[in-house]
Amino acid sequence: FFVGTCYMTDSHPEKTEEDLEGPALPGEVVAALEKECTGEGRPRPPVFAIGGIDERNCHEPVAVYGADGIATIRAVLQADNP
Repeated sequence: FFVGTCYMTDSHPEKTEEDLEGPALPGEVVAALEKECTGEGRPRPPVFAIGGIDERNCHEPVAVYGADGIATIRAVLQADNP
């Protein structure tokens, strides 16, 4: 699953800071899926944080909140040396 919007992004110019789902949401989805899938004996699908992910914040959804990984496009395409 791709879960977000974690941070401000040009992909969603209509969102304000208050509208963001935030970097914690992917980890919350992981926890809910763990509970649901474990109870039913099914493997949990991976959960990736998306939305405004860049080199400054990419660690937070994973290391702090428990997402399985991150997804980014703009940070790679706009990098000096992708």
